[in-house]
Amino acid sequence: MALGVEMGRDGSLVARFADEKGNHHSVLLKINARPTAPDGMIERLGYFKPMLLGGAAGTALVLSWSDCSTLLAALRSMLVDEAQLKSLGLMEATSKKRGELPPGIERYVNAPRSP
Repeated sequence: MALGVEMGRDGSLVARFADEKGNHHSVLLKINARPTAPDGMIERLGYFKPMLLGGAAGTALVLSWSDCSTLLAALRSMLVDEAQLKSLGLMEATSKKRGELPPGIERYVNAPRSP
C-alpha cells in the first residue's frame, strides 16, 4: 500500500509504502549537492544510489537503479494524488537516468538561511 511520495526542501525524493505485514518502508533518493561560494547558492549534482529504508528491523539497503524503477512502477498504480504522482514521476525519471537530475529539478538553488 502506498503511503505517500514527496520531495524534501533540499530536493531529495522519498516514496513511502507498507508491505503485506504492515511494515513501513521508504525508497529514498538523497540529493547530492554542494555549496557554491561566494554566491550562497547550492548546486544539485544529482542523486546518490537509491536506498530502501525501514521494515521491522529498521534496515537500510542500497538498491540497484533497476530495482528502484521496479518498486516505483508498482507504487504508481496505488497513487491518485496529483502532487504525489508528480513527485513519483521525478523519482522515476531520476531512476531511469541513474541518478542524474531529471527535468523539473533546478540545478542551482538558494542556500537555506539560518534563523
